[in-house]
Amino acid sequence: MDFKEIKEYGAYSGLGTILAHKNLGDTKYHITCVTTTIPSIFGTQNTIEWSSTSNSAITQIPAKKTTNSVEIPFLWNADNISIMDDIADKELQYAIINLDDGTGWKFKAKASYHLNEATADSAREGTLQLTITSVEDKASNDLLTLYMDTITFDGAIPQRIEVTASAGDNHTKYIDLMPNPSGATISVDTNYAGYSSSIASASIVTTSGDAHEGQLKIDGQTGQAGKYTYVKVTASQSGYASASRMIYVVVK
Repeated sequence: MDFKEIKEYGAYSGLGTILAHKNLGDTKYHITCVTTTIPSIFGTQNTIEWSSTSNSAITQIPAKKTTNSVEIPFLWNADNISIMDDIADKELQYAIINLDDGTGWKFKAKASYHLNEATADSAREGTLQLTITSVEDKASNDLLTLYMDTITFDGAIPQRIEVTASAGDNHTKYIDLMPNPSGATISVDTNYAGYSSSIASASIVTTSGDAHEGQLKIDGQTGQAGKYTYVKVTASQSGYASASRMIYVVVK
């Protein structure tokens, strides 16, 4: 018998595969966090040995699958910590989605996170731990229809800025946000996690014709030198998952 070479073109690398979740009340999935690994959500199905007096052979019958408690590394920064705070201690619907063809697997899990041990020559990382509570019996091939694109910020948004407490140079900073899509609504929170707008104020410039129209304006407040706060910027639009960025503001 002649054997012919068989070529398989339907292979995909791990790149393009994401971990996604649905917040309570959402109907679609969006990206949980950027990660370098994709977890295996359950192990090999267990088997049970079975025998009877009428059969000399001991046979195997399928039993339950063991779900895994999976750990996923993520970069430790204020943006990702904000996402982890939103999903921690909640039982949410998650999915592993291949963005090339829409296949994947859905499961429910409760999340927790912690800071990993850090060294001088490596990036600071945290670990997202998902305790899986249930898994769909079969894979899904329609997850692209259930996936919601996430808004992005195309501007160069710094994670840390310095402003002065008195009027003059460096008292006010302007930051280009450039949300994509451009029509997204921007909101600014200066009281995130107990921080206060009394240290630094922040707003979007809305004056038509202003040279800084559409930019984020951050001012150091008088008498607040030596203090710091966070400014949280969120972009929202119907049909898209919202996106948030955290800016650490130091008043000099």
